[in-house]
Amino acid sequence: MRFEEHCKRCEEVLGRPYKQVHIWLDEFAKQDIVNHRMYRHNWKGIRQVAEMWGDGAARAAELHIKDDFGGFIPTRDWYIKNWVSAGIIVPQIDE
Repeated sequence: MRFEEHCKRCEEVLGRPYKQVHIWLDEFAKQDIVNHRMYRHNWKGIRQVAEMWGDGAARAAELHIKDDFGGFIPTRDWYIKNWVSAGIIVPQIDE
């Protein structure tokens, strides 16, 4: 999903767009990092959002990630299974 679509979806579901959450989750995409989602699109990323902006923002992060991944939150094991086999280095993420 694009930024605008994430914001619209959060507004519809949660009552506000949570722009800062979507910007933060996709920050590495702007830096042209291949497969940027592995860094923050996981449970650790959701917990970090909760610490920075609260529970409502964490719900927005969860929605954002589920929308990007067809309804689920990827785990480190998922990234390893799906990306390491493709030759992509998976960073250390604690879940």
